[in-house]
Amino acid sequence: MKTAIRTFIILVSINSIVLSMSTEGTNIGFVMEKNKGAFSISSSLSITPQKPSSDTEIGQFQYIHGALLLPSGIEFSFGNSLEDDDEYTYLGASYYIKDKNYTIGINNRFHYNANLKYDKKPREFGASFSYKISKQAFTPYLKYSLRQYGSGQNLKLLTLGGFTSVSQMIFSFSYTMPMGADQGFYNGKGEIAVNLGVFLN
Repeated sequence: MKTAIRTFIILVSINSIVLSMSTEGTNIGFVMEKNKGAFSISSSLSITPQKPSSDTEIGQFQYIHGALLLPSGIEFSFGNSLEDDDEYTYLGASYYIKDKNYTIGINNRFHYNANLKYDKKPREFGASFSYKISKQAFTPYLKYSLRQYGSGQNLKLLTLGGFTSVSQMIFSFSYTMPMGADQGFYNGKGEIAVNLGVFLN
């Protein structure tokens, strides 16, 4: 009986936190040139589309993100939801390897939710790649994330996106798709995110 109750609580918790997690931050590590540091802050809106036949409302979540990028390529970041009933927070560290036209990033995040209790704080590992296309306003990027939310339980996410910067402003958009996820743990339609922010270098 205890095992059944515990499994139910974990399933409800996983469903809540996975659906409410935004995977994208300020993207300042992509924007800045090699050996340049910056502080950035942004706000994002994440939308989770639903199947018309599911009789489920489209989910919308607002977040605030911040990041400090050091000239060495190391970045420290944080994020928090702006929803009254979803106190979602993350803390992360990333490392960016930059060349003239491309950037490779490696990130590590810890996810928190003050309203729910877990056996383990969900931890995320990710790798990203962006390539600057000559004479194009937007720079595309690709990101793969592995989110661990329990012992032997992982969520794989693939993010396709693009970003641009004008003066001291950053704009980015992305579409995140779950890969091989249980439909009870993640909306099969994925998540769309739009992010707008500023930075100081």
